Amino acid sequence: MPKKFTTGGKYYGYAVYTSLALGIIVTVLFLYVRVKRGGVDGVIVKTLASVFFVLTAVLGSLANPAVKPEFYLLMILGLVFGLIGDIVLDLKVDYTKDNDK
Repeated sequence: MPKKFTTGGKYYGYAVYTSLALGIIVTVLFLYVRVKRGGVDGVIVKTLASVFFVLTAVLGSLANPAVKPEFYLLMILGLVFGLIGDIVLDLKVDYTKDNDK
């Protein structure tokens, strides 16, 4: 029988689903902005979408304390590095004239 934890609960669950839904909405907005405008506007919206997905992971780790914290730490660390990589690679494409060759 699994242990009963006092942390977490339904309020974190609501926050997880809310941040996930907002992340999906911002991702759809990012796709629209990337096709219509591109540039730095697309980078900003993509960064916002990535922040929502990192927030979803953090809230998910708080909502489910039964899973080992090392798993969540590695998952959140991977998402943060992905966020940083998205920003750097998108800015590299948008500012091609500033590339060192």
